[in-house]
Order: sequence, then C-alpha cells, then structure tokens
Amino acid sequence: MLKILWAFLLGPCAFASGTGVGNGGDIVFQYLESTREALLQTIHRDPVEASLCRTGDLNHEQREFCRNFFRAILPKIQTLNEVSSRTDFVLREEPLFVIGPDGKPQPVAARTALGPAGPIEFHYGTISFYSPKQILFLLAHEFVHKAEFRGAFVTDNDPIGPFPRGRRLIDAFATSVAELAGQYGTIGEEFLVFDFFSCSIYFHDAELTKISGFSPRRYLDKGDLQRFETSIGKRPLDLTLGARDSKKSMLYLEAHFSEDKGCLEQSGSQRQSNLQILRVDEDDHGNARPPVQVAFAELRGYNPTCKKRGEFSLGYGGFRFDCEFAGSFTQFGRARVGRTVNRP
Repeated sequence: MLKILWAFLLGPCAFASGTGVGNGGDIVFQYLESTREALLQTIHRDPVEASLCRTGDLNHEQREFCRNFFRAILPKIQTLNEVSSRTDFVLREEPLFVIGPDGKPQPVAARTALGPAGPIEFHYGTISFYSPKQILFLLAHEFVHKAEFRGAFVTDNDPIGPFPRGRRLIDAFATSVAELAGQYGTIGEEFLVFDFFSCSIYFHDAELTKISGFSPRRYLDKGDLQRFETSIGKRPLDLTLGARDSKKSMLYLEAHFSEDKGCLEQSGSQRQSNLQILRVDEDDHGNARPPVQVAFAELRGYNPTCKKRGEFSLGYGGFRFDCEFAGSFTQFGRARVGRTVNRP
C-alpha cells in the first residue's frame, strides 16, 4: 500500500527557462521541480539543534560550526527560490565537469557557478536514475554554492572554518536536509506521476458532458524514466469515460499510450497510441455482457503526453470522444514499512 506525499501541480507556466535537453517538459525536469518544493517545505520548518549535522565523521567543533552554518544559510536558499530571484534548472545531455582537489576535471551529476547568478545544471543521464532523497541531497548541495556565507561563497575544495575542504561541510548540510525531509514526510522513496486528461463526449454537435481526471503513469523498467505507458479506461486507477447510447448499452473510450525515448525525440520508433470504443450491453437482469469493440484507431509515432497540449479523438455512430493531455502531476510515494506535466 502506498502512502502518498503530495508535491505540486506542474502547470503550463511552472517551468524555469533553459536550453538543455528536455527543459520544462521532460519528466526528470518535473522531478527536479517537485524536489525543489520538498526542499522548501523542509527548510521552512524550525528543526531542533540536536537533529542537525549528525554525521559520524564530524568532531565537536565541526558539528557546532555546521549547525551555525545551517541556521545562517537557510534564509539565503529561500531567497534563491523566491519568484523574483528563482534559480533556474537546466538539464544537459553532455557530461558535466568541475575541477577536483587534484586540479584535474572530474565528472559530476550537477554544477553551478558560485553566487546567485546563473542556473544549476544537471547531467540528465546521471540524475534520471536518482531516488528522491538523492536528488534532494544534490539540490541542497548546489544551492549552498549560490548562497552567501560571511561575505563569501563556499567551494568544494577550499577550507572553511574547522573543515579542511568545503565539500565536507556542504555534504553534512545536505545530509541533514535529506534526513529532516524523511522525518517531516516532505520526501518519499520514489517518484509517482499521474497524467491529466480533459475530455468531452459529444452526440453529433451537442456536448453531453466534460470529464477531467488523472491516470497513473507506469514505467516499464525500474529506474528507466524513458520507457513508460499511460492509459484511459484500461486499469482500475485510470480515468474512465463512458456514455449511454441506449437504455441497455454503454459506450466506453479505452486508450493506451506508449513511449520509449522519454519524449526527447520528435518521433520515437516505439511511440504509439491505440484508441478504441467498447460497447457494453446489459442482459435482462442488468448484468454487463462482455465488451465489444465498435471503433479502433492506431496512431504510430504519436503520444499525446509528449506534447504540451496533445489531442486525440475517436467516434462511433453519432458519438465522439474528444480529449487532450494537459499536464502531469508528480507525487512522492513510499511503502508503509514502519518508519510530488507539460510538454514542449
């Protein structure tokens, strides 16, 4: 059984700007924005002193410095996420490098310039396999580089206070944020995605009803966010659409959408939409008979969830189902084990 931790609805204007792959529309970008919200919900609270900077490799002096640092840096990170000064996120396909302590370039999952100016860049191929807590840790780490502390900005390689390298302080801070988020319930163990559809059912030119709702997205391989499917009317949690076409007969729309390239390409070889209308008759006792397919359409190379406003339609007789994909809703979920979109 899943315990759902609500994140936020990603609407048409919810995304930061960027020039990298999939920015704004890609599901990994949605995960970043959901985790940003989890970060803000976590740091807006007032944690008790003893819960901060508890990593075992810190001595007493380092722990006290880290706790003071934690208190001082939080307002700066909040400012970096206000509407007027919001730090952009950018996804990159090409590898990202920073200079390591040995003076040589080393690959990283994310990087940003010191100071409030400029975006935080993320390597798509790396973070697409990260858990929510790993992404939260990464966000907390990168935001420290952009937040001023005692008139300067903390680097990974330079010493600060009792820390021989800034990275140890930053990682202790980021670890505390991730631990607090787990305690507060603002982060979960996995990401869940629901796709939002809005549909109208017509009889000839007259609109009979308008129905909107969510269907859960299913990932075909664990950890692979590029291969997924979503549907209408096929599974118990799907949005269901139906219209009565006679006293003892109902028409239902059933739709199945598949994707294997994460919507990163204009057309995918396995991208496909299958639509069908099923008629379900009732016997004299009101019991439903087996469904009969009365209309079918196959759209190869098309998946409405890869569009900002992806439309699809199918009719039978005088009835017509007109639908559009309007965005995605991300959530954090975790099992009860005793211890959150729009396309370009």
